[in-house]
Amino acid sequence: MQKKTPVIAFLGTDGVGKSTIIDELKNTFITAQIKDIFVHHRSRGLPKPEKEIISHHELPPHSFILSTGKVLFRFFKLLSEYYLGRWQKMRKEGILILQDRPYFYDMAIDPLRYRYGGPIKLVWVLAKSSPQADVYIILDAPIDVLIARKQEVSKEELIRQRLDYVNLANLLPNSHIVSTNQSLQAVTNEVAQIIASYLI
Repeated sequence: MQKKTPVIAFLGTDGVGKSTIIDELKNTFITAQIKDIFVHHRSRGLPKPEKEIISHHELPPHSFILSTGKVLFRFFKLLSEYYLGRWQKMRKEGILILQDRPYFYDMAIDPLRYRYGGPIKLVWVLAKSSPQADVYIILDAPIDVLIARKQEVSKEELIRQRLDYVNLANLLPNSHIVSTNQSLQAVTNEVAQIIASYLI
């Protein structure tokens, strides 16, 4: 058994099924090495609403000053959570951390979700400087499937995001692209096998 359990990060476009897969893993992924599973949503550590209405693309971004201040605040908050808070303690105790939308990588690809109006280069710098997950799982699906699931987001925006997430998988270490255009059980099993391979 490793001294620490890995941090597993999930990324992908709206409608790709991140929350569904994470919830399924939390209910079904059981091993001798995992005592519990902690789900971390967007660096807030808060429960996610059962039904999320996507309206961020309809709203204007925040000002440069506000956006920059918020992103820097979240950067130092994440550092404290990871290095000084309970993250390291949980990992040593055998608790698996599933991270839904790592904040800075997600913001770099979809800044309008966070109404970010600051420099994108700053977000990329913070993304690369922040504590990294041990494993990145990029969930993907055909564009027609994504459009059917999330009609609030334009087709052009979904195409762009999907391509950016796939390209991100080529940049991040220990990254895996998993298609969600299959049964829930098949996707869950594939993701579970990936996670299990990092527990050996």
